[in-house]
Amino acid sequence: MPKRKHNKHLPKNMTYKHGTYYYRPSSKKWINLGVDLKTALAKYADIITSSVESHRLTDLLDKFFKDTRLSLAEATIATEKTCLKNLKFAFEDFNVDELTPKDIYTYMVDRAKSNQRGANQDRQFLASAYKYFVQLGIINYNPVREITPFPENVRPILLE
Repeated sequence: MPKRKHNKHLPKNMTYKHGTYYYRPSSKKWINLGVDLKTALAKYADIITSSVESHRLTDLLDKFFKDTRLSLAEATIATEKTCLKNLKFAFEDFNVDELTPKDIYTYMVDRAKSNQRGANQDRQFLASAYKYFVQLGIINYNPVREITPFPENVRPILLE
């Protein structure tokens, strides 16, 4: 996308042309916001906030599990059911765009007190789900990428 030469002080998709401010969404006609900058910004804020849908994280996790379980093995499905149950309980009050890396790390630390491997499995399930949400265009950022899994104790292999 080319950089703006004019109207750099205006938000994205808003322009000033012929003495009037316009909102120009990519797929629709331009919307007249008025001649005054203050009222134009207020109308712009109303349009932007009304167009953003809030998606419950628990609903989207169910959708992700339902869409992806057909290609998984029985044991993986059982593991992901457990992960789904744990994550839905922990993040039941969150929208998908409200979850931060700090929230995920706090959950993982609490979960690792009882089961470190389970915390890593939950993180991996959440990472896959957020990658799926990004591909669908529901969100733009995957907060799970910032969190590294806990190191797991690997048993030594005895060669005979």
